[in-house]
Amino acid sequence: MVYLTNIINDDLRNWNPHSQIFIAAPTGSGKTQFILRKLLPYVIKNGREILYLSNRVLLHKQIVKEVCSLQNVPYELLENQKIAELSGITCLTYQTLQEMNDWGTIINQFFHYVVLDEVHYITEDSLFNPKIQRFLDWLEWRKNCFVTIAISATIEPVLGYLGFYNSEWQLVYEDENKEHYLRRAHDIVLRLKGIPEELIFYHMERTMPQFKVYIYETVNELAQIISEDISEDKWLVFQSNKEKAASQLLRNLNGNAFLLTADNKECEEMQRIVERNQFRSKVLVTTKVLDNGISLHDKKLKNVALETISQTEFIQMLGRRRIEEGEDIALNVYIPKLSANYLKNLVFNTLAPMLKLAELSEKEVLTEIMNDEEAYQRAKMLYDVKDGKLLLNTIAVNMLKKRRQFAEKMALELENNANAFVEQQLQWLGVQELEGTVIYLRDVNNRKNEEKLRKMILSYAGRSLDSEEQKKFRNEVKEILVQLFPEKFPHKNRIPGLKMINEVLEELKFGFCIESSHGKRKGEKTIWKIKNLPRYV
Repeated sequence: MVYLTNIINDDLRNWNPHSQIFIAAPTGSGKTQFILRKLLPYVIKNGREILYLSNRVLLHKQIVKEVCSLQNVPYELLENQKIAELSGITCLTYQTLQEMNDWGTIINQFFHYVVLDEVHYITEDSLFNPKIQRFLDWLEWRKNCFVTIAISATIEPVLGYLGFYNSEWQLVYEDENKEHYLRRAHDIVLRLKGIPEELIFYHMERTMPQFKVYIYETVNELAQIISEDISEDKWLVFQSNKEKAASQLLRNLNGNAFLLTADNKECEEMQRIVERNQFRSKVLVTTKVLDNGISLHDKKLKNVALETISQTEFIQMLGRRRIEEGEDIALNVYIPKLSANYLKNLVFNTLAPMLKLAELSEKEVLTEIMNDEEAYQRAKMLYDVKDGKLLLNTIAVNMLKKRRQFAEKMALELENNANAFVEQQLQWLGVQELEGTVIYLRDVNNRKNEEKLRKMILSYAGRSLDSEEQKKFRNEVKEILVQLFPEKFPHKNRIPGLKMINEVLEELKFGFCIESSHGKRKGEKTIWKIKNLPRYV
């Protein structure tokens, strides 16, 4: 495998003091290792400094601990772990920078390189973090004072916010992995610096590992396949809604899983991920807290379940499981088959109300949030406050419009093609064909349940079932039929009768039925018997 260090190599020695460097490289291509093992030694040797920004606290801790290990510094002895100052490098999160009221006094003024790790943070997190504009203001204020290095496996959506598409850039060199642009500076800047502005875009092809793709239609289906897994393999399950989908999944797994969210990110399981790049639980259910940057190097982790309509999130989530060079594995990837109604509800209940709020005047917004708790929660995601004024998060508005457009387009396609969203996700995976490529969990679970039903009925062969045994038999049948034919059981308390059971047996072509015989004498009970069994025994 080709790593980023092999591509950039000694180019870093020739970067201008205020170059803009963009790195689009897939997960596992050595982006972090390039910074810490190639750039950092060069920086220290030349008496320079790096500011390293991370988008997640967990990723920040991993980076800081790795630098501590490289420099033989005990992590626990750092004076300030939130703003970690080490030899040649200072590490903090974008969020910490955004909260600073006086950048000039708190942030070192003499950084030569600023690393924007997981820079897609600007667009993806804008949907719930209106303070991102503060970071962009800081970057605009300081960008001509250092080399900016923007890094992401999914960098495309953020390029426009970092000036990449400025028409003044002129391409002066291009090869398989590099584009070099120059922009003639204004005369006064040229006289002061003596060099034109420079932009270099390094890019690597995304090579996907081998996948076995499974489609789930409900959280119950996913929970069933997980609960029936008796191997030592581990599961990483991403859910976008911790209050609903993630909690439902945990209930269906009877608590045999660990839920990791922003609310418990200081827990022991999180610390294990930071320190060992592994989690202890067989099943880890998580949210966006783990969707970026973190590397999980665990050969037992063979199953990853995803649930998002964002291509960026999809690729980032999938990239948490790092496939080692030479590791022979076909990762099991579980993706949802969403319905048109799901996406329509997303637009109606979430995206449209957010966009409507963004169209109001400041006075109208204040009136809304004073009278409506939901409007207040939406406003917290859309507006920052500066000098007593509401500042609209325009990045979020742009992202909401794009997401709404995608959801409405996909909902329309789903009306005519129930597999439209499945096909979209397969494209994100680099899988071109639906037939023969994926397996529907419903089919897998149905085959298991059909076999379970067959064996259960066979266990009653040769017996005459009285009323008590019939009740027991019907309840056992019901537990399986609820999974096989949920549409027949809108109310799960319904107990199937003889007619329904025989209809199911005929539909499944089991080749036998339940026969009912009434007693010939008054008072004799009705007996059930299983007929036509011999050829199935």
